[in-house]
Amino acid sequence: MFNAIGSTGMCELCKDLHELCNCFDISHPNLCIMTSEKKLGVFMDHSSAHFMEFSREPVDTQTVESALTYAVKVNTLGRSEHSMHNKEQHLQSEFYKKLEEVIKNYDEVILFGPTNAKSELMNLLKKDHLFANIKIDSKQTDKMTDNQQMAFVKKYFSPGGHSGSAN
Repeated sequence: MFNAIGSTGMCELCKDLHELCNCFDISHPNLCIMTSEKKLGVFMDHSSAHFMEFSREPVDTQTVESALTYAVKVNTLGRSEHSMHNKEQHLQSEFYKKLEEVIKNYDEVILFGPTNAKSELMNLLKKDHLFANIKIDSKQTDKMTDNQQMAFVKKYFSPGGHSGSAN
């Protein structure tokens, strides 16, 4: 993603460089192009997803819960196993759609966690052309504390933190 910075189209560094170039009569582009990739870590299973936006500041977190709870399963199973399976699929699909709404706003995403939910979501994202320009990777991990999750995201997005895809 490329953005012009400020009303002059330059960041402070480029303003200084531009002035320096003018002093030596060297050509310099009038537009400062900076990358501002938005990066997101998603620790997930089938019941919840913890979003951690990677930036230079402390990691921002947000949680999305699935509507598929144990009580819903028991209640639906009381009617029939077929009914429970349909309800489970419907609620899981709604859960993944909520996650897609968040993920579509990022340039690079790492899905990680102890279950195959990340692979299921990744397969859905690969099928949708809206996510074609988003770099999405997945990693199998054990259960993690909040601090471990944040450390994982920081390490993953730090230079040399990841290489290639491990779907």
